[in-house]
Amino acid sequence: MRRWSDRPVAFVAGLPRSVRMGDHELRLVVVSFLTVSVEHKNRGYGILVWSELVRRAREAGFDGVVNYCVEGEAMNRMIEGSCRRLGLPVVRVYTVEYLSKVLWPKRDSAEKSHARLPVEQFIAVASRATGDCPLARIWTDAEAEWQLRRLGAVRAEAAAGSRSGLAGGYVIPVANRDRTPCLIVDDILWADLGAAEREVVVRDLVGAASAAGARLAVVPVQGYADIQPFVEAGFRPSRTRIHAYLTVWSRPVPDEPLSSYYLDVI
Repeated sequence: MRRWSDRPVAFVAGLPRSVRMGDHELRLVVVSFLTVSVEHKNRGYGILVWSELVRRAREAGFDGVVNYCVEGEAMNRMIEGSCRRLGLPVVRVYTVEYLSKVLWPKRDSAEKSHARLPVEQFIAVASRATGDCPLARIWTDAEAEWQLRRLGAVRAEAAAGSRSGLAGGYVIPVANRDRTPCLIVDDILWADLGAAEREVVVRDLVGAASAAGARLAVVPVQGYADIQPFVEAGFRPSRTRIHAYLTVWSRPVPDEPLSSYYLDVI
């Protein structure tokens, strides 16, 4: 008789997101945290829990799922093969590259106190900044509230008359020996700002992250925002590349990569 362990052997999470793709609004599940314990690797548990998550997403009325895979890893083949076995379409819609920069503590680095940014202002800025993006997240009030107030959240803003913009993210320890605090920048919403104003936003964001203890900063390059201000601030390309795979079962989707992509990469 087979004895089952009382410890979890595999795990996966699905995070609900609303997006605008072309003229349509879709409800997607971002698949994340797919993990199999070391002693149970290569036994099919990863495919098992992933397939169950996809089944539940369909039954719950979602339009599709998004999967992220690091370039060169076996997960790419698993996602493509598993979709084929389930009779689901899958398209690699975007490849996310990264910029990174080491942050040094500064004696004069003091975290600026920000007024509480109204949720409706954040949503309006995001909508203007990603209006031309072929796949862009649609924020609910509750999601925007969490994004702005989550643990480790940092942001920097600039305004000039009726124009405003911001960049924001969160500080989280990375999985290395030293648990290095790292800033992940996941909102670059400054389409209304000029080059000089964007440079100020980057400077203030880096300062706020340093004050919060971050010693590394990472910026995913997703095509919806000008990243030159980060390059000017010393951010450099990373070798990491992550592929975004889109599966939609409710309607046809583009069969070629998108020009830009505004959705959190987890």
